[in-house]
Amino acid sequence: MPTGLPTVIVAEPPAKWWMASRIIIVNAVALALAAAELQLGLLRPLLGDHVYLVLAFALPVINAALRANTSRPLALRRPNRADATGPAAGPAVDPTTNPKR
Repeated sequence: MPTGLPTVIVAEPPAKWWMASRIIIVNAVALALAAAELQLGLLRPLLGDHVYLVLAFALPVINAALRANTSRPLALRRPNRADATGPAAGPAVDPTTNPKR
């Protein structure tokens, strides 16, 4: 019978390109609208106070919902299609061993 604790290997999900992240896109649109509103002051009169307040409340809620729904890390470079759709590349590594010894 083997001694010690069993080894569990957990594969990380493949990274997603940052431009494919819904939360990054929502935040970029919100940032662009906020900058336009700050410089031009056109959104509040155009939308009205009610819609403006709803958007101000809804954006952080949407941001939190998307953030809670994330399951993959982000990558600055676009990953290969095989990396983005398949399992993590490379062989499974036993974290209890040190191959550099």
